[in-house]
Amino acid sequence: MMKRILVGISGTPATPCKIEYAIELAKRHGAKLDMLSVIDVDRLAHVGPVPIGGTHFADRIRDDRIRHSYENAEKAIAAFKVKADAAGIDYTHVTAEGDPFELLAAHWRYNDLCLLGLRGWFDYGIVPDPHGVLIRLTKGGIRPILAVAETYREVRTAVIAYNGSKEAASAMKRFVRLRIWPDMSLHVLCLDPSKERAEGLLGPAADYCRAYGYPVTTSHDTGDPAECILRHAQEVSADVLVLGSSYHRALLQSVFSDTALSVIQQSNIPIFMDS
Repeated sequence: MMKRILVGISGTPATPCKIEYAIELAKRHGAKLDMLSVIDVDRLAHVGPVPIGGTHFADRIRDDRIRHSYENAEKAIAAFKVKADAAGIDYTHVTAEGDPFELLAAHWRYNDLCLLGLRGWFDYGIVPDPHGVLIRLTKGGIRPILAVAETYREVRTAVIAYNGSKEAASAMKRFVRLRIWPDMSLHVLCLDPSKERAEGLLGPAADYCRAYGYPVTTSHDTGDPAECILRHAQEVSADVLVLGSSYHRALLQSVFSDTALSVIQQSNIPIFMDS
């Protein structure tokens, strides 16, 4: 059950889809939406080295970036409010200037789920490694996160990537207990070189999910974790992926490696992230 949902608003291409998911979940759970817009003025103002005589031009770039950021956020906020008002959903909204991670962490304390865009919340062309933002947030304690793509889809099936680690188990249990979509079916995928070990993990994991009333199927695969997860998601027509932080490490040799980011970059369905 969820009663508070934090929604990061930035006016990115995922905004219309984010609105659809936020309204659907708020209606389904009787939840309040906590909408947060952050204008990172310091980062927006950083335009790099300024040549002699270029101060005026640099100032114009800074002003344009900040204005553009505010305009995008205001349009997204207005669209959210129209939908929320029409659906009779309670919400609050805050626009703040400052460090996005610090502000998001402060608001996260009082919410059950954080809803962001899959391609990054802060993608105005000024944030290095925007796809790594989701991993950084999860590692920083802002979790669970539901990161959505640019197309809305009804959620009927979820693929849970599971390897028996406590982090993967935590993500699976949080996802199951929240009952975000109570009528969906689950497919638990174990990626392990040992078929015997995988079977020993899949049985208890499936039993746990069934205890919460979900129909469950399972499978085992080997190979590159990112490729396997995306392929199985396609094969079972999954509408959402569930990943624990251990799978970020399994996918990747380091938290911000290219392989890890490829899961976020290539997925066309939402990703539920926890650890």
